[in-house]
Amino acid sequence: MNTIVRFLSPALIALLAIFNTAHAQQTPAVPTLNGFQLVDLALPLEEMFIGGPSRESIKSIDKPEFSAAKDDDFLAANDLVIGITFNGVTKAYPARILNHHEVVNDRFGDKSVAVTYSPLTGTAIAYLADVDGETRKFGVSGLVYNNNSLFFDTKTESLWAQVLGQGVAGAASGQMLEQLPATWTTWNNWKGQNPNTLVLNRNTGHEVDYAVNPYEGFETTRGLRYPINKVNKMMPLKERVVGVEVNGTFRAYPMFVLQMENRPLIADTFNGVELLIRYDKESKTVLVTNIKGEVYPSVTGYWYSWYAFHPETDVFMLNDGKNNRKPGEVTITTASIQ
Repeated sequence: MNTIVRFLSPALIALLAIFNTAHAQQTPAVPTLNGFQLVDLALPLEEMFIGGPSRESIKSIDKPEFSAAKDDDFLAANDLVIGITFNGVTKAYPARILNHHEVVNDRFGDKSVAVTYSPLTGTAIAYLADVDGETRKFGVSGLVYNNNSLFFDTKTESLWAQVLGQGVAGAASGQMLEQLPATWTTWNNWKGQNPNTLVLNRNTGHEVDYAVNPYEGFETTRGLRYPINKVNKMMPLKERVVGVEVNGTFRAYPMFVLQMENRPLIADTFNGVELLIRYDKESKTVLVTNIKGEVYPSVTGYWYSWYAFHPETDVFMLNDGKNNRKPGEVTITTASIQ
């Protein structure tokens, strides 16, 4: 007992104890999930779920190793990859590997990049991994929102929503990551266009059978694993779409629309920006560029996910009358075909 407390009367000590108890009861507890303190939460707590694995039971790849395309003996021609050309470097990241790790912390020259994949939303997105001029390393929190993986940065333990590229809890809440252009395509298509590409190999530092797909069959089933907060039934939930943002507005390009046309190039003007949408039927690859031919950032994923995060989106449809579907609450836009 310290000197001050020794000279206090028993009655005063009792009063202090009552005050401290009442004060503690008035202080709200900080909610936690999977060991993360959800301060400055930008998402409804009741819409966040523990996605099965515990925190970091899905291990990020922090020391990636690469092979030359000609030396790869692992991938089949139709295996999916996310291809990235940035800062003078070209690399491919196989879905076979991303399915098991979801995050690759990598470098393109002098730039740090987080290559991310959320299997339940089918979204593969690359971000510049700098926040306020500091490089961040990302890991898998084991939490999901609208079935989309929430990642965390190891410096502040802030949570980040993968589809949004936005901090949603912790010190980084409200901050944004810069999205990099990336292409979701087949290995054969990517290496055909980029013969000098590097490809992430199986020397990940983790003992995993990358021939096994833990999400086998998920894309072809109708169900979702966790609830979502907004649904629009103009398309099947897992219809593949390519989503684009232009100056805070959003547009979805459904794959079934692009597949209906024999012409490989569609011109679209969106919020004052001219975009060219190239679709390759053989590899089912969509490439979005500006009129200069520079790749424009886009997100390929399931319709339900794009709509849940961007309910204000409109949807691209051709004006030939072939694909009229009930739009529900979604605005349908049309564009010319070249």
